[in-house]
Amino acid sequence: VLVAGGACTSTSSESTPFRQVGVIEGFYGKPWSHQDRLDMIEFMGEHGLTHYYYAPKDDPLHRELWKEPYTGDALKRFQELIRVARQSGVQLVFAISPGHSIRYSDDSDFIALAEKLDAMEELGVRQFALLFDDAPTALDDASDRQRFNSTAAAQAFLINRTRAHLLGTRADLVVCPSTYTDAWGDQEYLRELGGTVPEDVPFFWTGSDVVAPEIDSVQAFSWSRVTRRAPLIWDNYPANDFAPWRVFLGPWKKRDPLLGEVAAGIVSNPMNQVHASMLPLLTLAEYAQDPQNYEPEVAVMAAAETLYGSSVSRQLEPFIEIYSPWVWDEQLFDPLFVPGNKVPVVEIEQGLE
Repeated sequence: VLVAGGACTSTSSESTPFRQVGVIEGFYGKPWSHQDRLDMIEFMGEHGLTHYYYAPKDDPLHRELWKEPYTGDALKRFQELIRVARQSGVQLVFAISPGHSIRYSDDSDFIALAEKLDAMEELGVRQFALLFDDAPTALDDASDRQRFNSTAAAQAFLINRTRAHLLGTRADLVVCPSTYTDAWGDQEYLRELGGTVPEDVPFFWTGSDVVAPEIDSVQAFSWSRVTRRAPLIWDNYPANDFAPWRVFLGPWKKRDPLLGEVAAGIVSNPMNQVHASMLPLLTLAEYAQDPQNYEPEVAVMAAAETLYGSSVSRQLEPFIEIYSPWVWDEQLFDPLFVPGNKVPVVEIEQGLE
């Protein structure tokens, strides 16, 4: 695991074409520790990353046991996260994922949701996210099926009810719909949801696929035509929960320099390894500042020098090169973990020299 130990420079976000550039802790597997989150938020503040979304899939109270409140030490940890975020100039967004079990027509379920959000609002949270990614797309509850003609209608009812509740506290809402990528899902669902939910509620979108090899402005504009709003890009780079043996240390690339003109923002879902994620995230910050003049290979080595100092960054250069390929590219160590390919012993020895 790489740990930042060198000098850090501050990067202003005032000139970025994106309204928000941030991080969503939205991966599967072991969530970050409390200290990991504090380190990430401070790093974000130093480098112009504006929003941190709390959304770890394997926090039971975020998803599986979403009705249950945070109490005791957990609330104290949230208080510290909010305080450090405020000091760092980072907006902490509390996300909740109720889609696996919520009964959309049940008032008691909505009350449980509202109370969960209210508790966070009392701590100082001013932005929230409702996430329906990877949740069932059919209405399982009989009363929901009787009341709503579609999943989109049920979700829109909940989203609008939640939005109205948050307006009373002057808090904002972001949504991840059940269809969040171009690769699969129901376009009619998106049209109905987009036509029913006010346009001031951003919808997440991961691009042409869940882990998109490239994201361009034409794709983003097409998606906005369907949903009636500019997409908030959920970029699943450098997430590695699908290949935990592998880290992704390469720079942001194949992201259209015109995305800032058609997207509401771009948010990275990073690796389970928080400090190693800071290297590619620093290149995201560089890209977001000036997409037109961004040079990936220059940015990643500049990021390494910023994080670890010049002498360490030179030693890390071969390591960064080996771990730069993305998931859709062949990686030197793939055959050690993925059956079927011959292990390139000579190439591995040369790469480690």
